[in-house]
Amino acid sequence: MVVTHNNSDNNSVIPLLFAVLKQYIVTLSKLEKSDIKTWEKIRLDIFVTMVQISSSMHLKSGSREWLNSTNFLTSHLFKTLFEMLFDGNASLVEFLTNILKDESLNVAHPIKLEVLHLLPVLLFTSPNQTSIVEILNSSPVYPVLLICCTSEDKQIRIATMNCFRVISSIQSCYSELAVFLSTNSDEIVTDSQHLPQCLKSYLMCDDLAQNKKAAEMRKKRNSLLQKILENHVIGTGKNIQIGDFELSILNKCFCEVNTEKMFDALNEAVCLLLQQKQDSSLSSNDHQFLTIVVKKAVTCKVSSEKLLSLFSKTLKPLGEDANFSTQCATLGLITKKQFLRLNETERNEMFTILLSLKAESQVAEVSSKVSKVLKIIPLHAEHINEQLLKCRKNMSGAKTSSVTAKKPKLNTDISDKTVNRVFLLSLLETLQHKKQIAQPQKLFAPLCALLSDYIVNEISDPSEYLAQLIIGCLLNLVKRVKSLDKIPTTDIQKSLQLEPVVHFIQQTENSLVHREAILLLAESVQFFPDKIVHTIMSIFTFMGSSLLRRDDSYSFQVISQTIQSVVPALMSIKVSSGRHQQNAVEQILQVFVDALPHIPAHRRLTVLKELLNAVGPEKYAWQTMALLLGQRFTKSESKKSGQSQAGLNENDVKSAFLLEEIVEICQSITQLFSVDVQINSVKLILEFAMILPDEFDKNKKQGGMFKSLQDLINVEKMSLVQLCNFRLGLFVLISHLLSLSNPISKAFTDSTDEESVLLMTSRMENFQHVLLKALQLDQQVCIMRKQSVAMKRSEKYYDVLSSKMVEILDKINQLLPTGTMLLIVSRLLEMHSNDVHLKVIQIFTKHISYGFKLSETEVNLFEKVATHLVRLVAEQSDNGDEAMVSRHKAVAVALTRIVKVCGMANSSYFVGLIPVLCDFISQKGIEPEVISSFLECVSEVITTLKAHCILHLPK
Repeated sequence: MVVTHNNSDNNSVIPLLFAVLKQYIVTLSKLEKSDIKTWEKIRLDIFVTMVQISSSMHLKSGSREWLNSTNFLTSHLFKTLFEMLFDGNASLVEFLTNILKDESLNVAHPIKLEVLHLLPVLLFTSPNQTSIVEILNSSPVYPVLLICCTSEDKQIRIATMNCFRVISSIQSCYSELAVFLSTNSDEIVTDSQHLPQCLKSYLMCDDLAQNKKAAEMRKKRNSLLQKILENHVIGTGKNIQIGDFELSILNKCFCEVNTEKMFDALNEAVCLLLQQKQDSSLSSNDHQFLTIVVKKAVTCKVSSEKLLSLFSKTLKPLGEDANFSTQCATLGLITKKQFLRLNETERNEMFTILLSLKAESQVAEVSSKVSKVLKIIPLHAEHINEQLLKCRKNMSGAKTSSVTAKKPKLNTDISDKTVNRVFLLSLLETLQHKKQIAQPQKLFAPLCALLSDYIVNEISDPSEYLAQLIIGCLLNLVKRVKSLDKIPTTDIQKSLQLEPVVHFIQQTENSLVHREAILLLAESVQFFPDKIVHTIMSIFTFMGSSLLRRDDSYSFQVISQTIQSVVPALMSIKVSSGRHQQNAVEQILQVFVDALPHIPAHRRLTVLKELLNAVGPEKYAWQTMALLLGQRFTKSESKKSGQSQAGLNENDVKSAFLLEEIVEICQSITQLFSVDVQINSVKLILEFAMILPDEFDKNKKQGGMFKSLQDLINVEKMSLVQLCNFRLGLFVLISHLLSLSNPISKAFTDSTDEESVLLMTSRMENFQHVLLKALQLDQQVCIMRKQSVAMKRSEKYYDVLSSKMVEILDKINQLLPTGTMLLIVSRLLEMHSNDVHLKVIQIFTKHISYGFKLSETEVNLFEKVATHLVRLVAEQSDNGDEAMVSRHKAVAVALTRIVKVCGMANSSYFVGLIPVLCDFISQKGIEPEVISSFLECVSEVITTLKAHCILHLPK
């Protein structure tokens, strides 16, 4: 169709076009309108055509005069056609409103804009204003216009606000609202999101703070809100239909309006909606509506009773084919703050609702969200205890169905006991990781009772998943109790029973349960100091048989945590129980030693270091080494003889270490700790070797302080071969521990720092004991060798021991710096009896034969040693005693070496030796070989000092 710009031509064409439309409408009106949707579509098409014709004429005209005449002409023609298409104003308003309301019509924005221009003119110019008021009160004109105010198209918002300004003068129930919105028209036109704030301010009466009629106005506005909801959102009948338009009103217009009145109206609709529809028949719009209502309830802070009622409706378990969006949305809105709004009874009910949903839901997303809610909300032990008691009562004697590690899928034919079992699983899974629990100590008793029922087979659980959960819950509760400001130790001791846990460890082979149970015992030990010695071995025995043999990080984390928890508690036992404490620690060491061959090689030292750091390496490092040797020789000999021992299996025998491996492990153990620990370990091993029984002295079987260790190694029951090999093994171990590569060789350094001097002094005294014990052990070996000769037994074994002792003494001699060695020799010559003098002098003589440069301090120390040697010569007489003769010869040789090494450095002192030596030689009864040795010493003095000694020669 072509429309010219000539005014007269246009005036003649437009009536012609409308005449055609009029004839078309007349023809349609005679047809039967059986298909309402088709008729509505025809009416919409005609209306759109009319609007397009009118718009086209307006756009093509450049004359304002023509536009005015055309508007008049088209308005008259529009009115004529509308009267033919619609039955009165109500029908026309409904039609126009529907164009704006129904998004499914896909009406273009220009058409909607024309509707917004036409609507106020139609309403304001209508001759029957009474009917117009009725139309405004009952039709969705205002709700539709409210939605238009949120449009992204600014032109539509402008037209809408113009519409509000025009119709605000028409007295209806919405007039005041229209006036209020008109005053905020600039903000609404500028921002499409401003309308909800305006409605919130109006309907929640924020503008009435200073108004004397605030109460009356508030009541009036609440009535208006109720009217809008009932007429245009939820309806007043039982048939609730939630469509896109209703959701748009709530989401776009009233999203900020959160009053209890509004919630009450919406909540009533929720009840009706859920009554008239089954869970699976709820539409997507229905679920959106339910979600909106839940958000309103949370936001407007309704009473806890109403809130719980709504939660119980929206969180009701649904079938497999249902829509779970409402549940997910509701769960997302349940926070700790919302949960605390409920009273204690309501919290318990809410807790039950959540657990039931978790147990019965087959949707992963719902289960995950329930778990998150249960994690953040605080719980009271009384509520949990109540659920546990119900479950225990329902589950007692249920032996027919089994529990798997995963929750079984619920079907309609599942028994009540199975449902209760799944509920219990959900409860325990929640409790296993729950942190916020009030009075957690009250849950120990019911959980321990549940575990006891489990153990006696009152509850069937082939996979042991239920037991794992129970133990995990107990472990979590112990941690929670220990984090309290004031720990209720008495209540814990009364309610927490470790016996069922220990018993269950003994009967299960499940490694996961082992780990959890061991951690539980480890965490609980500090609450039971009186029972610790009896309980602790159950922990470590099963660690040795299971966890220590695994090569995974979690197992060793459990081991580490157990050691850190249990051992310090054991070490804190009162002194009166010290004997029991030592026995328990030694038994723990035995467990680890027995398991050591099975521990992955790269983890052995880590485990031993952690254990020894916990028990104290100063006291127990050497015992670990002794136990390793004892294990080696008892098991290897049993293997050779074919004897069977209790607790010894073929795998244990095969996995016994070789002696070289044990020595290497022991060296590595000592190097984990300080030099002082190493020196102390060597000293204690020497002492232990001295008290071992032998074939010549059957009464020497009580080891004093070593008695418990002897019993643990089973020394008394060792065969002669085992005992001999064990003793030799100790000698070999000591020799390797004193190797030159040992850090002990660098332990004695000169220092001027006061603290370092004190440390060196203490360290030297300790090493002095090492040398003394080595000398005494050497003497003991000599005695045993003489006894073997007297009894005409094989001397080879004792020759080997003597050789090892010589090696040990040589290594001690080589380890010490000269200054330290001189101090130790001086002390030993001064403080101890003649029994050790000979060996001390021999060691000293061998030490100074290696050649070195002397400091002034060392020269003074040599002088001090020489003084002690001269004293020995002066105090002792030679009566033909073989030991005395040997000692005198050793003194002579030692003095000769001293003079040779440092005679010229201190000639004034050493020239004084000549008269003393000559006086000794001149005595009667001195053996010729002794005289020869001292003459050699005198000769060395004269040769070294030369002219310095002339005045001191005997006459």
